[in-house]
Amino acid sequence: MGNQYFKFKQFTINQDKTAMKVGTDGVLLGAWADISKAQYILDIGCGTGLLSLMCAQRNPIAQIDAVEIEPQAAEQAHQNFLDSSWADRINIYNTSIIKFFPNKKYDSIICNPPYFSVNSKNCDEKRVMARHCASLTHFDLIEVVAHRFLNQNGKFHIILPTNELDNFMTLSNFKKLSPVNITYIKHTEKHTSKRVLLTLSFTDVSPIKNELILKDSKHNLTNNHINLVQNFYLFL
Repeated sequence: MGNQYFKFKQFTINQDKTAMKVGTDGVLLGAWADISKAQYILDIGCGTGLLSLMCAQRNPIAQIDAVEIEPQAAEQAHQNFLDSSWADRINIYNTSIIKFFPNKKYDSIICNPPYFSVNSKNCDEKRVMARHCASLTHFDLIEVVAHRFLNQNGKFHIILPTNELDNFMTLSNFKKLSPVNITYIKHTEKHTSKRVLLTLSFTDVSPIKNELILKDSKHNLTNNHINLVQNFYLFL
């Protein structure tokens, strides 16, 4: 992944002002989430704007609201949106999601959330904010999604460490959100899953469960991985 910028087939992410760079997790989530029928999409904690731009590329009609608490990340996301072909469909809000009160609800919500407990030491405060749960706990995230942002027929898409899946689904269940799709990500067939893609909704159904293996035994991208992300990466 590039350091100062990362170029995709239809847009470029400038990331020199932000702590968190383009990573595999975000690309997988942005390519995997079912946002095809969404008219209004919310990107929570948008960082440099990667997920918003992927959603804009995949869905030609959706209006997208991107919320980012860190000022420099929000500024960079704004510029990335302006430099794209979809600037008229993406709005950036530099605020905490807790303090964000839109005048509508959303058909799709997408989030690559803080992962790690605050016990993990990190000297970069911006990176801590982006990677840790201190400023936005999973309970707070689920609370605002369920009660403020997601419409009754909407879908909430997220990527999590696999070992946090059960707790996240338990918290979601308290707010009447149920799993619709669960995809376990494995680096290779022999590896255990370290990340999981999850879709939640207010509809109580039996979730579809599957695996996405990223690389084969020769460390080449698998066909399933290629099919998922080939509309984005320049090298595919």
